[in-house]
Amino acid sequence: MHGFGLTGPIVVGQVKEFVEEPQSNGKTIRWCQVDVGPSYGESAASSAAPATSSRATRSW
Repeated sequence: MHGFGLTGPIVVGQVKEFVEEPQSNGKTIRWCQVDVGPSYGESAASSAAPATSSRATRSW
């Protein structure tokens, strides 16, 4: 398996909801809700964060 120089802890989650919000300047904010499991608490599993956040998915 390739490590690609990653250092931990690394958390894997499942995207539960994904919403694109177009802005007046032509850019799009991508919000997603990520379930990271019960060991990271309810607030982490239920909070929405921009897709560019390190807690969410990568920006496309």
